[in-house]
Amino acid sequence: MRSSRKLLAALVLLVATAITPRAPADPDVAAKLRLMSFATRDAPPSLAETRALTSGATTLDALVATWIDGDEHRTKVKRFFYDMFGTAYHKLSAGLRLKKTDEGVYYLEERGSCAVGVAVSVAAWWVGPSETVKVCPNTVSSALKFGTPLVDEIVCTLPAGLVADARCGCGPQNLACMPEDHEAAMWAYMYDGFTERGLLAYDEGRTWLDLFAGDTFYGNRSMYFFYMWYGYVYNTGTLYGDDVTTLRSLPLAARAEAPYPVGGAVTRAPVVTDPNFMVQYNNFRSRIRALTERLLCQDVGSALNVDDFDHFVNADLGAFNTDHGVKAGCSGCHLPMDNMGSALLAWTDTGTLYNAPISPSSHVFGETGDGARFLMQGFVERGPGFQRCMAKRAYETFSGAAFDELAPETQAEIEVMAAGGPRDLIRNLLVSPIIPALR
Repeated sequence: MRSSRKLLAALVLLVATAITPRAPADPDVAAKLRLMSFATRDAPPSLAETRALTSGATTLDALVATWIDGDEHRTKVKRFFYDMFGTAYHKLSAGLRLKKTDEGVYYLEERGSCAVGVAVSVAAWWVGPSETVKVCPNTVSSALKFGTPLVDEIVCTLPAGLVADARCGCGPQNLACMPEDHEAAMWAYMYDGFTERGLLAYDEGRTWLDLFAGDTFYGNRSMYFFYMWYGYVYNTGTLYGDDVTTLRSLPLAARAEAPYPVGGAVTRAPVVTDPNFMVQYNNFRSRIRALTERLLCQDVGSALNVDDFDHFVNADLGAFNTDHGVKAGCSGCHLPMDNMGSALLAWTDTGTLYNAPISPSSHVFGETGDGARFLMQGFVERGPGFQRCMAKRAYETFSGAAFDELAPETQAEIEVMAAGGPRDLIRNLLVSPIIPALR
């Protein structure tokens, strides 16, 4: 009898426990966890992470701090930079294209291949310092031509005994050649050039000025060759010794920093003289419109003429452009756009420098100066709305919400975060309460 009573009491307790409501997990915490996981790394939280948070074993701040140090977060950061200046995948060729026989001998298609026994061993730029490749001897012959027909075509057929121009053939140790089997890797590296530069700036805590107006190349050896070729070799046939030394010092696959190839008076800057950018935005005006939209979050217009500048500083714009640009109804766009764009007049729609010297003089947000680097410095240092635009881009990338819908004081708070560069902006935004407050 006593045991029956104990059994009945146990059953009553079991039923009471089963029907007693438990405190549910805070749905707001779960929603914030998912939101911040996607914001930080474009992935949902794991079951283990969810359980750890809801059980009190960890905090949302601690999870975000862990995610920020992970590879998935770096992928999200790369998307931020790609969205800013991602370009189409252009398959541009540089140099005289060498094909390769089944026996591994490089040759120029228009000159024909040769047998291994006839080929010569050369220390080509695309192999290691102690390596050589087999190349048909006629690749350095003078009977070649390249360039644009009827414009700057170079014909290298010379009578016997005369030395061909340096632009003819592949040049010493095939410095003027690009092996066809290396082109795909070069295209891939060119395609995400700015994205990787942005990630480098993020990882190392660099400034916006370094990112957009730095004086260093960042890429591999094939990319550097491409810059050399279209910077001056194609047009002048000149090989500058320091640049050749730098070319050979760069890794074949990994990226590294180095001085830009200078080519005499040639100057470059990140983004604006990257070959993919120049091809996609194929004239100086479209390039300025792209920069204005991406860096200032606005279109070209009179608001960019911050000091009401009323004339054109670069005589190479020519009367056709300047006469149109000062007309009523036209000057509002053309005075800022053409004055800034004149820094880029020397670059063709394929990213090649013109043969004839062209002035790089430009007027950029209240100051006059020369060249692509001066142009980009102006956007970063004096561009109206630059810091706000960077804040807007970061917030919208990492939150998925509209920046303009934030309260003005919150917008201003994110703008302050942007002052220190991309790393400060992104990390401070993610560890702030601004994005979790969306839930």
